[in-house]
Amino acid sequence: MTALGPVRDRLVELQREWFGVIAISFLKGVVEGHFREDADPDQFAQDLYGIMLGFHHASRLLQDPEADRRARRAFERLLVDAAPSPPPRDHQ
Repeated sequence: MTALGPVRDRLVELQREWFGVIAISFLKGVVEGHFREDADPDQFAQDLYGIMLGFHHASRLLQDPEADRRARRAFERLLVDAAPSPPPRDHQ
């Protein structure tokens, strides 16, 4: 337990579990060929969580009407970056 107390400790535990769920889900996608083999599941989890937090902040606090569109674009870019390269085409 840290000096900040059990509430903080529990929040940290829950956040680590959530990052783990995202990373494991992403890793399953890597194994199934949906994402690049060299992709970093922990990095993906952090990036996805950053998009989620940014959306929440822009939408709720700033009441930005473009928050949803921007979050979706960021998520799409994240998926494109993680996508496997297409197989080379056979040049006959």
